[in-house]
Amino acid sequence: MPRNTREQAIILFSRLIGEDNRLITMINDQRGVFEGVLYGGRKSKLRSMISPWHSGTVWLYSQQNNQNPKITDFDPTIFRPSLRENLYKNIAASLVTEIVIKTQAAGENQQTFFLLKGFLDGMEISSEEGCRKGLLRFLWRYLGLLGERPDSFYCSCCSQPLKKNQEFFIYSPQDNGFLCQGCSLGITSPFLLSSEALEYISMAAIESGARARTMELSPESYDQLRNFIFYLITNSVNTKIKTFEAGIGIL
Repeated sequence: MPRNTREQAIILFSRLIGEDNRLITMINDQRGVFEGVLYGGRKSKLRSMISPWHSGTVWLYSQQNNQNPKITDFDPTIFRPSLRENLYKNIAASLVTEIVIKTQAAGENQQTFFLLKGFLDGMEISSEEGCRKGLLRFLWRYLGLLGERPDSFYCSCCSQPLKKNQEFFIYSPQDNGFLCQGCSLGITSPFLLSSEALEYISMAAIESGARARTMELSPESYDQLRNFIFYLITNSVNTKIKTFEAGIGIL
């Protein structure tokens, strides 16, 4: 690899190392999640530009000792200011960022990069209500990249198509799937989804983010999906997600 490279990236996270330097976590469609070191104190012009959720071109100098590359310059092209100004957007973006970092982009660098970019771009221009639906869509699609998304079209027991006119659908944690009316007799589960909720996630898996943010979803169905999808993503990440604790009452 050349010592000096120029790459497109989204800034995900920044933390202090040493007295004045920062370790910057980024993502792009080739490397996936990676880190670089930004040297310099608070007066460095790069400190204000290299902030979470900024996108742009980053210049890297790679050392021969396999240490994290040095960030020599950054040209931001997308800033997404509302992700820092709106509390819900900030916490939702932080949640997604934490999940992507902890799972190393699900091993699907290109798909995760463009899914994340679309999510952040959509959050920037959407109302808070649209952002809440957008978060559900992102997490549902990301569960697919992790290989943990349950099939919302066929019964996990008998493999027959799920009938959309069924009043509610039981989720079976043992099978990581939904049960049809016949197979759900006598089964108890902490998660019941309305037909509207199941229809929403079925469409969210294939529809664009813009379409998903405008699809109708009652408050009851939204609450069902939020609790259900948060449960799935927590189990899939298999470690504590700090943003959930910080976002209690907001997410």
